[in-house]
Amino acid sequence: MAAAALAVLVVDDDDAIRDAIHFALRHTGYPVQEATNGVQALSLLRAAEAPLVVLLDVRMPKMSGVEVLETVAQDPRLARRHAYVLVTADDRTLPLAFATLLRELGVPVVGQNAPAVHVSLANGV
Repeated sequence: MAAAALAVLVVDDDDAIRDAIHFALRHTGYPVQEATNGVQALSLLRAAEAPLVVLLDVRMPKMSGVEVLETVAQDPRLARRHAYVLVTADDRTLPLAFATLLRELGVPVVGQNAPAVHVSLANGV
């Protein structure tokens, strides 16, 4: 399967959510890596040998998804190399400065009440 070459990094502090996403992606043939916070995620992103699709939770301990993306924005290599999708169950409005950063980085946001969306990873990052 062509899609199997593209790996996904699931970044979430909630074990049940991380496990469910991991299972669903593995079941469809995608290699999956996991991180429980932003610090681990940045370490994996910097060490990655190939581009990753990053499913990034907003609220996590040690370093939030917001802080991860702020760090990514300061590192052109990380910003260009990987694709980011922000995932949140939080229904609060994002601050304007952060929403602007998401637009600049091309990061979609998938929320708890969002309609079901199928994202094809087969086209690459």
